[in-house]
Amino acid sequence: MRTFLEEIKTELCAVRGKRECCERSELRALLMFGGAVFEGGALFGTESYDLAKRFSVLLRHTCAINLPERVDENAEGYKFVVPDDILSELFLKRGEDAVIEERDDEDKLCCCRAFIRGAFLASGSASNPEKTYRIEIFSQNKDCCEKALDILRSFDAKVNLTKRKSNYVVYANTGESVGDVLKIAEATGALFRVLQEKAVKDTRNSINRQTNCDMANSDRAVDTSYRQRKAIKKLSHSGALEALSPKLIEAARLRTENPLASTSELAKLAGISKSAMYARLENLVKIAENGE
Repeated sequence: MRTFLEEIKTELCAVRGKRECCERSELRALLMFGGAVFEGGALFGTESYDLAKRFSVLLRHTCAINLPERVDENAEGYKFVVPDDILSELFLKRGEDAVIEERDDEDKLCCCRAFIRGAFLASGSASNPEKTYRIEIFSQNKDCCEKALDILRSFDAKVNLTKRKSNYVVYANTGESVGDVLKIAEATGALFRVLQEKAVKDTRNSINRQTNCDMANSDRAVDTSYRQRKAIKKLSHSGALEALSPKLIEAARLRTENPLASTSELAKLAGISKSAMYARLENLVKIAENGE
């Protein structure tokens, strides 16, 4: 069974590029977040056949070249060496620890979406929404992550940037913000799954809150009834109950005969308001306490 992360990346690999500029932005992000600095260029590697195929197609469409895969002995997956001249054509260059951009090339919303898609395909991670909400894009290069952060925030996504060991991490950790990132990257299927899980959790939480509230109210009602019946029993044993007003005697009788009834239910039996019944019962308690 595939993980949620695998489902997202499979879906993103099937997204069709709308324009050449979008394919260019996605390719730039793939190299910035997934490319390793290599002598004479950058090395892009992946274990995913779908991503390797997409990377190759993007190169062919944007740079009109077919790069052969670089196969190392005992190595798994697919690797491509992208030479410096191709990086330059994409306004990229080799940095100290990552492929970095020479200039910003994402000036359209569609290109910004494509950039986030490429960044996530290269270095994204996501938690199963049934357990927790968490989606991340990470890189050792802070500038790369800050660019992804700025793009996501330009879409009003509530994302943050942190550092974890040697990596900078752009992350979202609420159902709404995770959904925003998936929507921006155009992972519609994954977005619907998050929304579905969020709806289930919200409903469950609402039911739990109501149940807890009902239980708390029930506990309070039981405690109150016990306190009132204890006072009435004390007054009855001492003979003080008979000396009270008919209204208080009636309230004592109703409470004794209906130990589990709420104050509202007792008030209906007496034909008075809830506040009046509550006042009479509490008056009985005070009288019993003062008689100690």
